[in-house]
Amino acid sequence: MLQPLKGLRNKFAFACTVLLLAGSLVLTTTGCVSSQVSSVAPPGPSEDDVYQPVLARWTKNIRVFSKFQHRIEMSGVLLSEEMRRAVSQRLSRLRGSGEGISVLSDSSGGVRLGVLVSVFSPEAPYNNLDDRTLWTLSMRIGPNQQSPLYIRRVVDKTLLQTFFLGINQWTQDYLLVFDFPETALQRDNENQQQLPTAEFLAQSAVARVELRWP
Repeated sequence: MLQPLKGLRNKFAFACTVLLLAGSLVLTTTGCVSSQVSSVAPPGPSEDDVYQPVLARWTKNIRVFSKFQHRIEMSGVLLSEEMRRAVSQRLSRLRGSGEGISVLSDSSGGVRLGVLVSVFSPEAPYNNLDDRTLWTLSMRIGPNQQSPLYIRRVVDKTLLQTFFLGINQWTQDYLLVFDFPETALQRDNENQQQLPTAEFLAQSAVARVELRWP
């Protein structure tokens, strides 16, 4: 009778050992999966030593107050050739691909000059830059002044917040495209000409905003 009992005890001990090993393997595997899933957030645009100086050069901000009341806040990034190149290079560093950001693409069929504008006003209707009854918008480079070819509202701003500083949950954000080439703001080094000035003007009943580059 003792021999069968001894065999049962051995089988029970072996089964317990197998269960302990299996549990240990599950815990180890789960730990490995967790470490692979976790990721480090990319540095913000102001923390990117290569990207930040270019972003600062092409970004303008303004706040308008009237009778001690906050009327409007506007930020504009002129998407010059240099700015677009910097965006593409940062995208390549972060994701391994520099194909560009689709919401910033020129859908008019050419490579034209764009401005990414973020606006906030306590008076809600004036957050709509695409309402031509409220806003008059134009861009001047040298003697030429134009209205936008088109205005595209940004719906998903998640990716853009990795590249631009003025975009947040309170702003309305738009891409405005003008019939100037991206190269319109290049300096003519051969003739030692200065970089031409670009002026974006947004005018409404609540505020008159001017953003000027460089």
